[in-house]
Amino acid sequence: MDLASKLENILESIDALHPTVRNAFLASLPEDNEALISFPAAKWDDFFEEHGTEFGLQSRSFKYSNFLMENDITPTYQLPRSFHKEVCKIALVWMGAYRFQRSKRTKEEAHLRMLEPFLIPIISLFQGRILDKSMKRLIETKYSTGGRAEHAMFLLGGALFLVVELKLQLGDEGELGDYVTQLFLELLAAAQRNGRHDFKNLKVYGLLSDFSQYYFYTYHPETKKFFKNQEMRISDGTFDGVCEGMMHACNKIFGLVLTAYIGGLRTIVGWDERGDHGNRARPWKTALRLAEACRTKFEEPVTDLAEMEQRGIEALENLTKSASSMPVDLFHCDEEPTMPADREKFADALTARVYESQLRKEREQRAKNAIRVQKRKRDSEPEVDDSYIQPEGLRRSSRSLKSAKLK
Repeated sequence: MDLASKLENILESIDALHPTVRNAFLASLPEDNEALISFPAAKWDDFFEEHGTEFGLQSRSFKYSNFLMENDITPTYQLPRSFHKEVCKIALVWMGAYRFQRSKRTKEEAHLRMLEPFLIPIISLFQGRILDKSMKRLIETKYSTGGRAEHAMFLLGGALFLVVELKLQLGDEGELGDYVTQLFLELLAAAQRNGRHDFKNLKVYGLLSDFSQYYFYTYHPETKKFFKNQEMRISDGTFDGVCEGMMHACNKIFGLVLTAYIGGLRTIVGWDERGDHGNRARPWKTALRLAEACRTKFEEPVTDLAEMEQRGIEALENLTKSASSMPVDLFHCDEEPTMPADREKFADALTARVYESQLRKEREQRAKNAIRVQKRKRDSEPEVDDSYIQPEGLRRSSRSLKSAKLK
């Protein structure tokens, strides 16, 4: 049996496993850092030839097909300025740490991480109800071989709603088309996976970026059509150019995630209304109402910067209440640790307590060291034999003799 046949048998054996066992096995395989190097594994021409009619694509030319693709643009919401200030401070430190890389592999690995200081704070606004599974292995389907995505965003309940593909450089139209094909295959795999988790009609979003170009796409499982969401370009030459551009990109990504979050909640509430899951979906009605209140607040008009800041803060307060109204686990009402309401006060009190404790330990250690030094000093001094005490007169005579010798 040749090597190809052996490999085929191994793959068939893995595929025959129960899905849970198979997924656990695949997830346990070691990471290959070299796999991070960008190359388009799929080709637009092949995808169009095989699936173009099925998904309503218009042309074998990616540029023309992309131009003709219909739009489905998710809203962009202005996050508070205070949020962007904190993100900007973190991002500057991050960019300073990953800026200088020599080899192609380390450049790419660093580049892939440049989105994280902007992406993670957005996800954290949802209080753990949205999970970012970096380098998530996607399940193999008839459209996809089950590759890895740099970021895969999951809603509470298991719905995969956002796939992020990051590349060192997207290249010309031909190479860009191949990268978009790779993203489309992952969106199809995500939609098929969602169908097995009662989210069969949930829209799936994709982001393809090289940190200066951002291509957002949407896939509608119900109509089996791909849509252009939005394209953005930002400067990547200077720190201020990156941070300014990323403020707009963050607002866009947040709007997309909030839209998907609301869509997922509506699906779960629909389970309850259909009676598919008994009363288990009741907490999600409150969460949905508050999430929609968050969106409505962001859409209110403002006239100055102070109103804009207050609008954003109040909108995010509704989002926090929405996320906190749901249990961490979709079908288990387990209690979770309460997130501190005032992070500044929490951080100040925590660091003060830890450093005061450390200072106290250092003082105690110095005192112990001083005692040990004194003990060693006493132990090293010669012992004085005080069993014989000279008479007072003899001691005076001895001193007089010493004085005479000195003279």
